[in-house]
Amino acid sequence: MNQDSGLSFKNSLFTCCREKGSGSFFLATSDNRSAQVVLHQGNLIGVNYADMSANDALQALFSMSELRHSFQYELIYPVRETLLPNEAAALLEGFGFIAIEEPLPESNVQDIPEVEEMDVIETGPEPKESRVLMYRGQKVIKEVAQPARAATRIYRGQRIEG
Repeated sequence: MNQDSGLSFKNSLFTCCREKGSGSFFLATSDNRSAQVVLHQGNLIGVNYADMSANDALQALFSMSELRHSFQYELIYPVRETLLPNEAAALLEGFGFIAIEEPLPESNVQDIPEVEEMDVIETGPEPKESRVLMYRGQKVIKEVAQPARAATRIYRGQRIEG
């Protein structure tokens, strides 16, 4: 655990949010009551303190002068009520948190020139197989449609024809 005695809890929370930290704050009040504040990638997930809603709990915690706190990275403590991302952002902004928007990295996508219309080549029906047969002494060429391919299936790694 990292003990943050020099900074107030509010400053520590806002710093972890800006740094996109994940983990849990463990707090102890002057009357030795415990509280937990959980972050995931800089987003507030929830607050556990005296069966209060997240808004009321944060308001009570921020108003306390003697509050010991530590932050445990990568430990996501279970919370009673999980906040939606927009609720959490609005809640933190209500207490003075200003999120710094990072500019999106420029992508390496190049503009693709428009493709000209392609000529459509029509093909005739499927080719037929021709056979040469002898009928009463004469050659007869008979065109026979190719049989449809049998469906090939794979069952337990084995190819099955038919």
